[in-house]
Amino acid sequence: MKEDPGELLKNYYSDIFNNHAQTKIFIDNKANWLLGISAVFLGLSFTFIEKRLDFSSLGYYLIFISSLVAFLLSLLILELPSLFIPVKHVDKSYMFLTSSRRVNAEDYSKKLGSIQTNEQLAEQYAYEICNMTARYINVKKRLLRWPTYILFFGLLFGSLFVLTF
Repeated sequence: MKEDPGELLKNYYSDIFNNHAQTKIFIDNKANWLLGISAVFLGLSFTFIEKRLDFSSLGYYLIFISSLVAFLLSLLILELPSLFIPVKHVDKSYMFLTSSRRVNAEDYSKKLGSIQTNEQLAEQYAYEICNMTARYINVKKRLLRWPTYILFFGLLFGSLFVLTF
């Protein structure tokens, strides 16, 4: 029994879209965890910081600053400004045009009505998957490295200062 190629294509794109959506959710969850962990260390280090800056409290200051930077960067990752979002295939994607501009329902209906063939539908679906990957997954993945490294090395070196002095 041979399956319909249109159904196979639909399942294929659906799987790709679901994988990208799950990846975006995973990255957002990772940013949420990083936000929570940095907030805990931010609060803990703040309680140990003394009013004067001396060598004995330098480790706590280092932990506090790295936690604060990681916290703020994690907030930024959760809601990316358009400055960080690369724009690919804008002119070719109907969905991107409607989300980035104020388009009424009639114009959107006309755009969708212009899709006549399975190839055009597949092309639009591919543009949307590519845009979602470029806008959310790739950028967030790259940006998520910074607060992770800053928090890790800030905690590492801050803890070394606290333990040695």
